[in-house]
Amino acid sequence: MAPRAFEGVEALFDFGLLSDILGSAPRLDRLARLIAIEMARGREPNAILRLAALSVFVAEDAPRLAARFKLSNADQALLALGADETLDAALPGEDAAKRLLYKIGAERFPPKVLLAWAASGAPAEADGWLRALALPDRWQAPAFPLRGPDITALGDFKGPEIGAMLHALEQHWIEGGFADDRERLLARAKELAAQT
Repeated sequence: MAPRAFEGVEALFDFGLLSDILGSAPRLDRLARLIAIEMARGREPNAILRLAALSVFVAEDAPRLAARFKLSNADQALLALGADETLDAALPGEDAAKRLLYKIGAERFPPKVLLAWAASGAPAEADGWLRALALPDRWQAPAFPLRGPDITALGDFKGPEIGAMLHALEQHWIEGGFADDRERLLARAKELAAQT
């Protein structure tokens, strides 16, 4: 990554070329904040992450940019992390960060947090964002303790019913801060089974 990449992007914008290259309006402010965060944290620049900060507004932008620049599927997945509709306004709160880490995994978590941080407008020294970014170092997302056979043991449930019940139980478990153990979840599953 060029050391003065942002200046080059600004020049392209000033001459009216950047929108033509990207096929959309750029977000120079979000890109500038991402670069400032990377520099302040000593993080290696990531061109695809920077492209996401610069030009991904909605999820549909990721495949459009990937096709335009002939990017890999992995790059497209990284771009998709920048879509506004996927950013959690509760970040950098600890509970929101844990939910995000559970949902997307440890590999995709840091880029997502960096993009959300850049979108928030918070400074590169913001303690809450630093704690959120470091969450995988101090907390490992647990595995959901129930599976399909746990539900079928409660009655004559079919595929979609099993999936719906597992989803409801998992959402309850996540919203409860991952606190319920297997026994509590089984008790809740019995309650749900009795209601159907």
